[in-house]
Amino acid sequence: MLGENPTAEDIKDAEILSNASCDKGDAEGCKQKKLFADIRAGKEPNRSLYESEFEYQCYEGDYSSCRVQGDRYLSGIGPIKNHKKAKDFYDHACIDGNDGKTCHKLGLLFKPGKNNTGNLESSLSYLDLGCDANYEDSCILLVNIYQFGKLGAPQDADKVMYYKKKLCEISSEAKGC
Repeated sequence: MLGENPTAEDIKDAEILSNASCDKGDAEGCKQKKLFADIRAGKEPNRSLYESEFEYQCYEGDYSSCRVQGDRYLSGIGPIKNHKKAKDFYDHACIDGNDGKTCHKLGLLFKPGKNNTGNLESSLSYLDLGCDANYEDSCILLVNIYQFGKLGAPQDADKVMYYKKKLCEISSEAKGC
């Protein structure tokens, strides 16, 4: 938007254009509007480019912030409800951060159900990652899925034993340990 060594007038014009494009609903214009406002308020400019502090912290490697930002996008509290962005933030926490709770949430998002065609393969894959990251609820759900053939997955005694063993490694208080 601004060239090298902008004058004060160039900056003022860029701000006016950003405000106008934001007023017309342009997301990039709104980011720039926020950036100008934050700079005037003395805030660190690179943080202004993020939707929230959670998003900034997520990209700085705080994976619990990725989960929180994903929750915010999923529920529509804070940012606008956006399932794709929620999945992206959850994916970052699950894959990069090995956050079992977030992997479990992704597994549930993809779980086929009454109002959701889902994706069984993705659901099982994320639940498996959750169990591998020592999240008990994922292991318990996988035992039930394979023991009773739920969600369209076939019954599989070997997988039941594998996930029960994993569950017992995580928690000696689990049933059957």
